[in-house]
Amino acid sequence: LHSPYRDECQRAQFNMKFFAPYLANLQFSTLVSEDLLVVSASVLFVTFYIAFHSGSLLMALLGILQIVLSLPVALFFYTAFRMQWFSQLHILAFFIVLGIGADDLFVLLDAWRQSARLEVEVSGT
Repeated sequence: LHSPYRDECQRAQFNMKFFAPYLANLQFSTLVSEDLLVVSASVLFVTFYIAFHSGSLLMALLGILQIVLSLPVALFFYTAFRMQWFSQLHILAFFIVLGIGADDLFVLLDAWRQSARLEVEVSGT
């Protein structure tokens, strides 16, 4: 995503860099809104892919709910240990959690399907 606010202004041997807090906040709000669309599109794609793979929209929605509800728990521990450091990697945490959570759900579904083919062994003791 590109912001024209970050472009340099060059006119005939004149180079100008500018900064205005109002414009910076406006551009930041615009970029956050656009990024929120990317996050929403990612969640929708993963939800529909899980539904396609599992054959159950309910399973997909519950899996996504599990993934989304893990974030407030992580935030609780982050604030409980009084962490002050925040970087761009923390912004990517949602995508990392979404990927790991979806992978866990795929592993669970595949293990469930494979368990149907196992023979039931009952011990006599």
